[in-house]
Amino acid sequence: MSTISHRKNSAAQYRVRGSDLAVGKPAPYSIYDTYDRLMLRSGSVVKSDQQRKTLVQTGRVRPESTDEAVPVPTAAPSARAGIGGDEGIDFDPFQEFHRCATLLKQAFSHLTKGPDGLDKRMDVIIARLGNLIDTDPDAALGAAHIDRDFPSRIVHPIRQAILCDVVARTASLPPNSRCALVGAALTANIGMLDLQAVLDHQAGPLSEDQREGIQEHPERSVDLLLRGGISDEPWLRAVRQHHERFDGSGYPAGLEGDAISDEAAILMLADTYMAMVTPRAHKEPQAIRDALRELLANAGRKYHEQFTGRFIKEIGVFPPGTYVGLSTKEVGVVVQRGADSTKPLVYVFIGADGLPRQGAGHLNLSATEAEITRVFRKEEIAIPFKPEPAWGY
Repeated sequence: MSTISHRKNSAAQYRVRGSDLAVGKPAPYSIYDTYDRLMLRSGSVVKSDQQRKTLVQTGRVRPESTDEAVPVPTAAPSARAGIGGDEGIDFDPFQEFHRCATLLKQAFSHLTKGPDGLDKRMDVIIARLGNLIDTDPDAALGAAHIDRDFPSRIVHPIRQAILCDVVARTASLPPNSRCALVGAALTANIGMLDLQAVLDHQAGPLSEDQREGIQEHPERSVDLLLRGGISDEPWLRAVRQHHERFDGSGYPAGLEGDAISDEAAILMLADTYMAMVTPRAHKEPQAIRDALRELLANAGRKYHEQFTGRFIKEIGVFPPGTYVGLSTKEVGVVVQRGADSTKPLVYVFIGADGLPRQGAGHLNLSATEAEITRVFRKEEIAIPFKPEPAWGY
């Protein structure tokens, strides 16, 4: 492998060992997802290969259990080892991001027939996304910044969900609040999906009907969620409030200050940031540094001051997935945040001659004199690279 260390965030949970579960046999302990939601109770029978695979992929075990057979803690998966010690279940964060996006696309497509079953569909996506973030947050952030295989209305919710959970973990939000926040990030715009599809390709100004649709979409989204079986109040409140602003300048209710929930305060930051750095038909994307400066300039006014500081610190000036030019004339992609946000770990894949670098590899800027001199848009990088080896998979 490389110099990458895959960080495991959930110190309070262990991974499920694949050898502990067999189809047709009872589970030796209760299994939860990364948000502490029960997936299978101790003694319940594993009914299918798919259920077993899902439990091993996304399940966790509470270490404080005293009446159950709890496994020895298992390290985060790597390119060499399968999840939970199961060599048949490998983990690829970029394939998992793609899978979550596919499932979200299917969930949104099903809405044309009605919202029935939306709650169950979202539960699956939330569990998988939580596992992705928990297993390797840097790879999750990298996928969020570089994946362009889906339209904005699909990938934008997943991107902001990842940003939200990464920040919420550092703010010590409890698992149920983080779960509600991720759910809200994924569904905040379901009340305007058709309009979003149009706006993604619209270069001209908004019509009055479009402005009205945008203003009304938080309440429309909440209505769809309720009809889809989702009754979690923090989730619904975050969706309703994600376009409010702390100075009262937001919509739909013009709320101020403490009237806005913590979940909504984090979601509005992620939503605003991704809107600024994502290219659209009507605008060029802002540079990440400029977007973060704008958020900081409005901290304590439009945005929650402490959460804004945490957001900027966690994302960093050069978040994973950022294409960078170095003082060595080489080009690479940031794969892991460093203690100093200006000195991350970079995977260098274009040499100083502008050609694919022979022996592409990692460069830790905190241990070298090389510096980042510029940032590239994906469209400016003519030489493709595979993200899996860049992130050590």
